[in-house]
Amino acid sequence: MSRFTVRLGIIVVAAVLLSGSLLGAQSVSTGAVNGQVSIVGGFLAGARIVISSTGNANYTATSTTDANGRFSFASVPIGTIGIKVYDTQNNSLKTVGATLDSAGQILNVQIHVP
Repeated sequence: MSRFTVRLGIIVVAAVLLSGSLLGAQSVSTGAVNGQVSIVGGFLAGARIVISSTGNANYTATSTTDANGRFSFASVPIGTIGIKVYDTQNNSLKTVGATLDSAGQILNVQIHVP
């Protein structure tokens, strides 16, 4: 093997390692979304919550409300957040929007279903 081939191999390996570390450094800025779904007379337990974010067109996440109507999502891309509430029969009950403005922000959303 010639010295040129060895040097070229070293350069290629270094470039691959460097590009991988640079890509790892480019993380999406995220925050958290917490909320509670209420209905007349109390809270909505067992509702399915689906969120999306304009910060990442491929992002969607699903959660279910607890006995007190609470839900939470971690690592949500910053941007405009769409929150959809479904009952246990998968009927759409309400859609709301909110905005995560900065990385690390914790957004608290209160949703009332008539």
